[in-house]
Amino acid sequence: MYPTSLKFLFLLITLWLAPAFTAGAMPQIPDDAPDAAEAPAVEELSPDSLLERAMDAFKNVTFLKFEGEPLDVVSPAAYEAAGQLMAVMPALEKDSRPFNKAREALRELDRDMLSGAYFYSNAGNQAELTRFAQRYLDIQLMPAFDGYNWETDAATQAMIAYIAASGAYNAQDYGRAVDYFKVYLSTGDD
Repeated sequence: MYPTSLKFLFLLITLWLAPAFTAGAMPQIPDDAPDAAEAPAVEELSPDSLLERAMDAFKNVTFLKFEGEPLDVVSPAAYEAAGQLMAVMPALEKDSRPFNKAREALRELDRDMLSGAYFYSNAGNQAELTRFAQRYLDIQLMPAFDGYNWETDAATQAMIAYIAASGAYNAQDYGRAVDYFKVYLSTGDD
């Protein structure tokens, strides 16, 4: 199921070299493209407002689980709530009460990302499996969780990291693929 060590080494070398080969392949913005200053104004919300919205989304997920809603309802709501919390975290003062509240919610939602990955795997939905595997690891890789022990078994972590890395690599998102492969390697699975 997992690549051999030699294949994996080749894949890492390929990832390392990929930016050099794709550097000239980036699309160019035409000279007549509208300037960002001309773009319509987007409603800007304060970090407090964004946190309030994100926590409301988290509370909705908690309610859905309490009501016994199926995973096809809970998982997308959890994915959205996690995304909102991940977006607001950088704007919060580290170790403040709002920061800690958001971090605790993300810890709980991380388990929901794993449940969602399993759900979509069983449903045969590779795209959603990959999205949930990536969000699961994205939460764990946030600076807010530096040094935190996630207490996951190595086999599960390796499987999820491999899925996330493969998806990022196939999407030519080599930076994220390398980050996920580092998680894979940290599990000791070969």
